[in-house]
Amino acid sequence: MASIKSVAIKQKFPGRIIEGPALYKSMVDNMKKYGRIHEAELYVNFARKTGLTKLLKQLPSAFNLLKKRKLKMMPDKIESTDQLKALIEAAKKLEKAEE
Repeated sequence: MASIKSVAIKQKFPGRIIEGPALYKSMVDNMKKYGRIHEAELYVNFARKTGLTKLLKQLPSAFNLLKKRKLKMMPDKIESTDQLKALIEAAKKLEKAEE
């Protein structure tokens, strides 16, 4: 599924969600950095790419999540991010070979 999304983004295939490619890129970048998704940074990076007004509208729910300790400010990081990066790069090479 990820390779289909990647190809669709490269070919600028119009999707149902306009912000889809920006969200996908933000998620992949976040995974490369931490080895897992860090929701707070993911949303901030996504908002930077799509417009900060969306981020401002979501601040009340972000504060509620922080109060309930459902949203972490500091990300957890897996030990072997190098292996994850290598895996992502190998997948990209496979996608290029299929083109």
